[in-house]
Amino acid sequence: MKVRYIGDYYKVVLEKGKVYDVECMEPGPFGDAYRILLPDLDDDGLFPVDDFEVVELFVD
Repeated sequence: MKVRYIGDYYKVVLEKGKVYDVECMEPGPFGDAYRILLPDLDDDGLFPVDDFEVVELFVD
């Protein structure tokens, strides 16, 4: 799935309006969260689903 970050500036990691790839959805400490691939850091992280809008949904 591809999502666009629509939240506020997030700890210098996410850029508002940028589209990110989601690896999976997981339960986070404050509700559901997306595991987002961060290509600039060659890493990933968990971020609240409310801070994103779905751009593209992959269906098999």
